[in-house]
Amino acid sequence: MVLRSTSVMPPLSPHCVLIRLLSIILAVSAPAVASAELTPRQMVGGQLLRAAITMIESQPVTVAALGTAVVLVDEASALNPRDVELCRLLYRFADLAENEEVRGRALGRLVRLDPQDDVARLLFVTAYVDRYQTVEGRLGAYEKLLAEPARRTLGPTVASRLANDYAWLLDRTGDVDGFARWIAEAVALDPSNRTAAAAAADFFRMNVGDDPFAEAELLTTLLLADPASVETQTVLARLLIENGAYVGADRLYDLAARNSEAQRTPPPSGLLADRIVAQWGRGDVRGALASVRRRQREVDESYRASLRRANQELTPVELARRHFPIMVTLATTRAAILDRNDDLLAGAALDSALAAYDIHIGILKGEQDIDAREIAELALQAAFVTLWLDGGIDRAQGYLDDASAVLGEQAMSDDARLRFEGWMALRRDNVSRAVDLLQPIAARDVTAQLGVAMCRLAEGKRRDAARALYGVVTRRRGTVVGMWARDTLQELLGQPLPVGETARKLEQLIASVPRVVDRFPEEPTLAVSVRVQPSKTTFGPYEPVIVNVEISNNAPFPLAIGARGPIQSQVALTLKVQIARAPDIPALRPMVVDIDRRLRLDSHERLVIPVDLRRGALALFLNRMPLRGATLKVTATMAFYVAGPGSIRPGILGSDVTSAPFRVDGVRLTPEWVSSSIADILNPDSVEDIKTFALLAQFLFSVTRAQEAVPLQAVDRFGDPQRVAKDTAAALIHAYGKLDPLSRAWVLGAIVRTPALDPVYSMAQKDDDKLVRIAYLLYCLTGADDPMIDAARRGDDANVRLIAETMYARIVGTSAAQ
Repeated sequence: MVLRSTSVMPPLSPHCVLIRLLSIILAVSAPAVASAELTPRQMVGGQLLRAAITMIESQPVTVAALGTAVVLVDEASALNPRDVELCRLLYRFADLAENEEVRGRALGRLVRLDPQDDVARLLFVTAYVDRYQTVEGRLGAYEKLLAEPARRTLGPTVASRLANDYAWLLDRTGDVDGFARWIAEAVALDPSNRTAAAAAADFFRMNVGDDPFAEAELLTTLLLADPASVETQTVLARLLIENGAYVGADRLYDLAARNSEAQRTPPPSGLLADRIVAQWGRGDVRGALASVRRRQREVDESYRASLRRANQELTPVELARRHFPIMVTLATTRAAILDRNDDLLAGAALDSALAAYDIHIGILKGEQDIDAREIAELALQAAFVTLWLDGGIDRAQGYLDDASAVLGEQAMSDDARLRFEGWMALRRDNVSRAVDLLQPIAARDVTAQLGVAMCRLAEGKRRDAARALYGVVTRRRGTVVGMWARDTLQELLGQPLPVGETARKLEQLIASVPRVVDRFPEEPTLAVSVRVQPSKTTFGPYEPVIVNVEISNNAPFPLAIGARGPIQSQVALTLKVQIARAPDIPALRPMVVDIDRRLRLDSHERLVIPVDLRRGALALFLNRMPLRGATLKVTATMAFYVAGPGSIRPGILGSDVTSAPFRVDGVRLTPEWVSSSIADILNPDSVEDIKTFALLAQFLFSVTRAQEAVPLQAVDRFGDPQRVAKDTAAALIHAYGKLDPLSRAWVLGAIVRTPALDPVYSMAQKDDDKLVRIAYLLYCLTGADDPMIDAARRGDDANVRLIAETMYARIVGTSAAQ
């Protein structure tokens, strides 16, 4: 079988792939050491990255802008080849732009720089497997990778994902046994692998057969792999309730309901009714009835709130009299419970249930597009409930007539006719006729079997009645009919039914699930928590503003990191910035930080991600007002969702936390500072001198604006503004000519353009250095007619041409929009 290949490289043998692959993974390079003082290469790289981020955040994002962003990050990474975070960003940018050459190169470097990055290693290994253009070639590669010692080198989490992929490739070839083996192996290697756990559970349910305990084990593994999955919880609860494990089912239904509430979504249809059956099954009749009342109260409150909004004149008394129609399943369950436990209220409960049927049937009849089948089914259900709970033959006949009126003879099958005729005969006390009608279909119709049991009771044949009731119980343990039959049987026997071996084992299995899981919906930090702390309390001007985002798995079992959780692969950072005398700072766009360096976190394991806040929009504000400094606070939000414009909130298993305030220092402007700074930059030979150059340029800009009636606080202290501006500009122009190319590139991106420094920009326009030209194009253009655009577009460097074209298009597009 030939597969489409995304690589232009010729395929290698599996053995050759393995040797090369493992040699790269095992080449553990020493991590790059963060210098106390940035080098000009790092500073220019940071500016190029910021420009790339700004480019893809602008709307709309064009193909050219994506390509340009990749070029900029590639240039930044080339300047700082040991910066692992920059390399990681290069991979993400290239992946977004579908640039396979850069993506492959970045991934190879990332694996070398950070051997602990499980995600990168998995991508790297998968890329090698994908080079094979045939199924046979890929199967061979997987076999080598999943054999020892390769598996041990890769580690269980990566091997688990490869085993999962291998299983699905085997499935494509029709090898069902191979799929089963390797999907099970994937789960065994890493139980937190949600994808493999879900596939294993689905495969078992579809192919293996009736072994509820084995199926429950797989579903429990899936539950722990994704403890917020309402679907998994309800499927497992249904399996439990069908096998008589009512305590465990009640626990899981309760958990699913609270998870639905935490996710702000309605619970799955029928969840509450199933939970009430579980409560009834475990003997908590009072709790089951309370659940019905609580649900009715909730829907009534919602209904009355909508009525109040629609009609403000309704009085509290009038509102209190309004009730929303109860769900027929809940009403029927309540009636059945009371029928077996409280004769005084049973009749009223049955009347309430049948009234609910009447309301819902009436609603369906009133719709424009009448669904005859739905009306008939609801009427037949009401007819059975009426006969089962002895609500009257005439009333039951009325429901049967309703069904026939909309569907005619198609309303009931032959078995259904026999069932209703049999129950009618039973309620007329014609027991022998009822048995003759119901017995032939009892093996395939559980409600007919229930009717046979009631006939035997009427005849005084207790043993036969008990046998028939037990058959109903075993066939319908998780239903209202099954619970009613169980209570009837227990009353007949005078003792509770013993718990079956399967139910006992299932209860033990669910009891082994840590109780802390039940608290996750209301206390998500018991599962996953986030902290954000600045690396220090005060940062200098133009210094990277590093905050450490710490993700902790607080659960007593491993949790996977991924787009579908349970540890979401992204964290949102929201900044609050205060700058002196700048009260109108707009809200900054939240920074979204990828945290998927690992495929999972073990129990009580932590992952720390360093984030430079200057790589986002914050840098624009700090660089425009570097003299004033700023006070910052950052809020980190896990598992976030956008609740509205500028509103980020935590979702399921999510939380947020805000750091303590920290500062980015400015400069205390004094004549002495200006004098000493001018002296420092006349012969620039350090990074601090470059930063001083940028601060003086900002000071010059401020003084110039002060001359234009935009006051600078205490500018009078510096004497004649014109003289100060002239002296500062002269020093800056002189110093620029002495800067090395990297420093020239950086200051062009850091300073605010002012006419006093036109000679600097003239020198930059004539500069042959590639990075200087790029910096000018990114930060210094005066408009679409700036001569640098034309010069760059006619130049030999393809990357510089691309940047020039993109900047020209952005300028022209902005002008057209205005």
